[in-house]
Amino acid sequence: VRYVEAAVERHILGGPLTAVADAFRNLHGQTTPEGLDTVHAREVWEVTRGEAVNVVVIDTGVDYQHPDIAPNWQGGFNAITQTNDPMDDNDHGTHVAGTIAARDNNLGVIGVAPNVRLWGVKALRGDGGGTSAHVSAGIDWVIDQKRRLGGNWIINMSLGSVSESAFEQETI
Repeated sequence: VRYVEAAVERHILGGPLTAVADAFRNLHGQTTPEGLDTVHAREVWEVTRGEAVNVVVIDTGVDYQHPDIAPNWQGGFNAITQTNDPMDDNDHGTHVAGTIAARDNNLGVIGVAPNVRLWGVKALRGDGGGTSAHVSAGIDWVIDQKRRLGGNWIINMSLGSVSESAFEQETI
């Protein structure tokens, strides 16, 4: 045993997203968010739109049935229930996933990398809170997937805390 520590609280960053998502949702076509040009995404699209890259969103889960997300969905893990169903019950993780990977399909919005292989890990509850233990379990799951499947993997964690966790840092 190298150390023992209590699980540290983790939480989503920002407030409710439903109103924001509804404000930008185009019901008659597709919106290109201003942020795509801020990060020069369209310039990169000349080379790649994310093909052959696996992106995992560790958050409140992902609504993998959403029409902007479903075409890229590869699977996921629920670190809270220890199942393979990371369905989002908060909308934060789905919002993050859409920012990254919303498909170029003339619906809703388009993401920064619309052709990535999208995965999701539910490590935060519906109220937006969770623990470093669940986050670490999610990271371990991603590492297992990379070992099993190979390829390029990126983890996004749009969450925060005021406390550090040695266990979580070691996992990363």
